[in-house]
Amino acid sequence: MKSKKVAIILALTFGIIGAHRFYLGQTGKGLFYMLGLGIPLGLLDALIWTLGSQDSFDSKYNKLAVQREILEAIKNK
Repeated sequence: MKSKKVAIILALTFGIIGAHRFYLGQTGKGLFYMLGLGIPLGLLDALIWTLGSQDSFDSKYNKLAVQREILEAIKNK
């Protein structure tokens, strides 16, 4: 499961080179940032994730992990 906090820290520290996008499995966007086209976008990503809810982050970047957790909870009932 991808961590919202880790994504924010990567966006703030290495957002210029797209480290946060590579972490989230978005290689294409990571390359876009790495080519220098996403300089202000790393800060914008960090701001959006900081202000957004954990649920919205999970629904976008952790869909499979959330689905596995739900199935596991159903199995354990």
